[in-house]
Amino acid sequence: MVRPDRDQLSGEVDVDETYIGTEDPGVKGRKTIKRAIVVIGVEVNAGKIGRIRLRHVLDVEGTSLQDFIVEVVKPGSLVHTDGWRSYAGITSKGFRHRVTVTGRSTENAVTTFPAVHRVAALLSDGYWGPTKVQ
Repeated sequence: MVRPDRDQLSGEVDVDETYIGTEDPGVKGRKTIKRAIVVIGVEVNAGKIGRIRLRHVLDVEGTSLQDFIVEVVKPGSLVHTDGWRSYAGITSKGFRHRVTVTGRSTENAVTTFPAVHRVAALLSDGYWGPTKVQ
């Protein structure tokens, strides 16, 4: 259940998506047939997890991911994402945007986005029991 008048996230907000469910045989990366895609926004205050927002989305295209940000994050906030193309252009909607391309980094996404990945792990554990989250 969601309180309709809840405040938007603000300050620094890490955003990433995760997949819940069993892996599709032979399907890699952001393509999925069976798994649910959940986009996660987490306020990060001095390295600590603040408020959290989650939403099931049908795909990882710009409309789905950017609509989530517009609805749950206060304009002017710093949105921190990976280099996925669907987040490009979020600055035109009133947000500051910091991009960390995890595919080219020596650090993995769990290290770069620890708050989002902790939430994703808790979500997955609550659904399936202890599992590995992408």
